[in-house]
Amino acid sequence: MKENIFGNIVEDGYRCKPAQVDPERPLKNYKYHLFVCDSPRCHEACQGLADKLRNLAEKENLTTAEHRIKITRSFCFGSCRFRSAAVIYSNPAFEKSVNDGLWIRNTQDITDEMWVIIFNKLYKNEPVKELLTEKFLMPLEDIEH
Repeated sequence: MKENIFGNIVEDGYRCKPAQVDPERPLKNYKYHLFVCDSPRCHEACQGLADKLRNLAEKENLTTAEHRIKITRSFCFGSCRFRSAAVIYSNPAFEKSVNDGLWIRNTQDITDEMWVIIFNKLYKNEPVKELLTEKFLMPLEDIEH
């Protein structure tokens, strides 16, 4: 095992990004943050999904500038009964989005073409929920406030 410049252990086979760290450099801003279940626990098709989605977003030029979509693997949401899951959050530094807090299920069945449409709707701040069928919308329990 090796340590990064902050003294944190980095597991073999992984590397810190970026390789040269400036601890004073601010985080890159993003418009949306998409957390994706990337665990074989729910569905084998989830493995590598986050990387695949990052590549798709990059091809659409949606990984830089103010409309950047950040995609992060979550491994487990604890919602295995809905197969693979994802959730979209908008950055609070921007105006709250119509897509903020949108939970998606069965992500293993969403085609690359559909993901590109989803990303472009996020870029334009258009509702994603309208293009998804019930199969892909996570049923959420209401919480009394």
